[in-house]
Amino acid sequence: MSSLHKKPVYYERNPKIEWQVIEDEVILIDPYESEMIRFNGTGTRIWQELNGRQSVDEIAEKLSVEFGIVLKKIRKDILKHLKQLVRMELIQERRDPARED
Repeated sequence: MSSLHKKPVYYERNPKIEWQVIEDEVILIDPYESEMIRFNGTGTRIWQELNGRQSVDEIAEKLSVEFGIVLKKIRKDILKHLKQLVRMELIQERRDPARED
């Protein structure tokens, strides 16, 4: 696997966030803002992959194949989406993906 980053970046969902898949879309409740958030198909797939054990590059490679999108473009889109989720405190960076909580 070719890495686009020297140091892999891992993210995981905030365990305080309640979520479920309804009609192929992730619906979650932001406990900080008390609002419902709905992801489209791509956002749903990204959310489902955020387990803290897959790097951003691994997720991008998987979704590039799944959606037929150029790797560089989908990686850029994923990173933009992840930055927004971090700002909203819906996900967090995981420093040690080998660690089991």
